Amino acid sequence: YVIRQKEDSFTPHLAMPRHLWQGCSNIIKKSLRKPRPLGRGAGFTLLEIIVVMAIIIILATLAIPTVLRSRITANETVAIASCRLIINTAQSFYANQLPHRYPESLAQLASPDADPAYIDSALAAAVDADNAKQGYYFIYALEDDEHFVLQANPKILQRTGIRYFYCDETGVIRANMEQEAGPDDSPIS
Repeated sequence: YVIRQKEDSFTPHLAMPRHLWQGCSNIIKKSLRKPRPLGRGAGFTLLEIIVVMAIIIILATLAIPTVLRSRITANETVAIASCRLIINTAQSFYANQLPHRYPESLAQLASPDADPAYIDSALAAAVDADNAKQGYYFIYALEDDEHFVLQANPKILQRTGIRYFYCDETGVIRANMEQEAGPDDSPIS
């Protein structure tokens, strides 16, 4: 279609249904107008801004709990993986010692005490809440040369984790949601 201008009206060069032509004509006329000067009437009304802010707040209240839950789940997954890593490295340490014995502390599994290191120094240093790794800290206790216990506790309960973990040289990881986990708690699957 070719559109020609004639004294404030437009006529199509080719035939076009009238209702389509009127819609196109209005759009073209509006685009040819001079832009409206800024001032009164330009911008958003207060009501429009409040509605947009309300929508953003509602979306944020829906999204934030989901993000926090996924972070807690990720922290717990890392804590369980760290427990398994510590159990496996303690077993390797035990097998490499004559006479057989477990390490006295997590620091004995990291460098410079171990060469090569069994675990990284950040995990070996995560022995209190101030040095927590991924929201959990680990309490390792050597009971005797043949037995050890390991507890993984959340740095801030309900914020970095919702479960406490316990394991020993058997390799079974147990969890408790109310207090520090122990040997009588149910194993995780």
